[in-house]
Amino acid sequence: MKWRDDLNVLSGARTRKPRSNGRTMLIDRGLGIRAAQDLVDVAGDIVDVIQLSGATGLFIDKELLRAKIKIYHDKQIDVMPGGSFAGVCIWKGVYSQFLDQAKDLGLSAVSIYDKPVRMSEAERAAAIDEALKKGFRVVTEVAMNAGSQGMTDTLAQMRRQIGWDVEQGAAGVIVALDEQEGRKLIKGGTPAETVFFEAPGGVSEIKLSIALIREFGGNVNIVLKQYQDILILETLRRGVRNPILEDLYNGTLRWESTAVEA
Repeated sequence: MKWRDDLNVLSGARTRKPRSNGRTMLIDRGLGIRAAQDLVDVAGDIVDVIQLSGATGLFIDKELLRAKIKIYHDKQIDVMPGGSFAGVCIWKGVYSQFLDQAKDLGLSAVSIYDKPVRMSEAERAAAIDEALKKGFRVVTEVAMNAGSQGMTDTLAQMRRQIGWDVEQGAAGVIVALDEQEGRKLIKGGTPAETVFFEAPGGVSEIKLSIALIREFGGNVNIVLKQYQDILILETLRRGVRNPILEDLYNGTLRWESTAVEA
C-alpha cells in the first residue's frame, strides 16, 4: 500500500537484504523452535545475523538446533556461534573439528573473539583464513583495552585492529562502545559499514541505538540482545517512532546525506 511505503521512507532510503549497511544482529540466548519461528514470522526481513550466544548450542538437541538454523536461513539470516566458543576451540586445538561440525549443522558464519582466550596475530589470521576457506563468513569482535593509555590511544588501537581484520577477510567487526566512543571511532576514519555497534555493559541498547541513528542515520549496523525490541529498533531506523520522528518533524535531523542503498 502506497501510504505504508511513504511512511517507511521518512528517514531516507532503507537498505534491503542482502545488506552491507543497516544490518541488525540479534543474540539468540537459547530460543526454542517455536520462538525462533515466531521471530522470523514477525521480523525475518529485518534481521540479518543471528548469533547463538556463547556455547549455548552445546546444550540444545542437535537435530533441534539444525532445524532452528534452517528456520533462520530460510529468511536469509546468517547464523553463527558466539565468538568465545571459537576461542575455546582454538585453545583446545579442536578448531578445525569445530568448523566441520558448524558446517554440518548449517551455520553460515563464524565469530572470532580473543577474550578471555588470547590469540596472537598469526593465530587470529589463521582462524579467519581457515573459516573463509571452509565457506563461512567471518565476523570478529574487538574490545576496548583497559589500561593506562588514554581514550585516543585505545580507539586508535581498535581502529587498527578493525582495519586489519577486514583486510584478512572479516565481513564485519563487533565493537562495544558508547555513543561518544562510537562517534570518535567513525570520525577517525573507520568505515561505518564495517562495524556492528553493541551496547557496553550498563548502557541501554535502545538509547544507544537512538544516539547512533541520530548520528549516522538509519543504516547503521547494530547488535541487539533483547530480541523483543527488534520492531522498536526498526521503527527508529525508519523514523516513525519518537524521538527520531519528533526530530524529523521539527527539522532538527536530516539524513539525506547518510541514506544509502535504496
